[in-house]
Amino acid sequence: MLERILRESRAVDTEALCIVAEDKVWSIRCDIHVIDHGGNLLDCASIAAICALHHFRRPEVTIDGDTVTIHSIKEKEPVPLSIHHTPICVTFGLFEQINRIVVDPTVKEEVVMDGKITFAVNEFSELCAIQKIGGVASGLDIILNCTQISALKAAEIVAIIKTELQKIQQPLAFAQSVIRKTNIKQNLGSSTTTQLSIDTVEKKQTEDEPLITTNINNLLNPKSKKIDNKRIKSEMNNNNHNNNTQIPTSKPAKRVK
Repeated sequence: MLERILRESRAVDTEALCIVAEDKVWSIRCDIHVIDHGGNLLDCASIAAICALHHFRRPEVTIDGDTVTIHSIKEKEPVPLSIHHTPICVTFGLFEQINRIVVDPTVKEEVVMDGKITFAVNEFSELCAIQKIGGVASGLDIILNCTQISALKAAEIVAIIKTELQKIQQPLAFAQSVIRKTNIKQNLGSSTTTQLSIDTVEKKQTEDEPLITTNINNLLNPKSKKIDNKRIKSEMNNNNHNNNTQIPTSKPAKRVK
């Protein structure tokens, strides 16, 4: 039922998974592991599967002639799947003896119910699939009533899914951007950055040669090989203090009338 809902309703754009026509294509596989069963397993599985498809990101691909290059997350941002709509399963438990219908039956209700009917509806109130289990007769009015309830429940669930996905994707996109920026800086190399910093400090040293006599190697942090600003200020203050004792002070000139 779940595979029929996702595949036959064309929820996922399969044409966007094509890399090279009639040669290479992405293969998407969704595995569902049941940790706990509290009832209505099909509805829970449909929500889990569609959330996984929305959250999934495939690697970016570059085609150059006959060469296909798959880029890592450090090189290019992954691409989300193209999903046309979000089908959600809504199951009703049928109780023939008491003439009642229960939405989202629990495990105990599933044991005593006479049958069940499942509707797959998307956020546009479109009926994607329907499945009925059990020999309970259901009239047209019951089917129409259940369809309307399914459309309301599906729209409510899809709104919750989109809200939660936005909360997850924003920090995820930020983390991916940080990883790419870090990778770019690593590719540039740390030696170039260190050389630029050293040249800047040495240029300032030659301009103020009488007052500053600091060895640039003493200002480098031996572990990170970066300029230590605190040590620079300390060396400059010490040099200024020593040089001030050597330079004689001159008296102010008298004004001539």
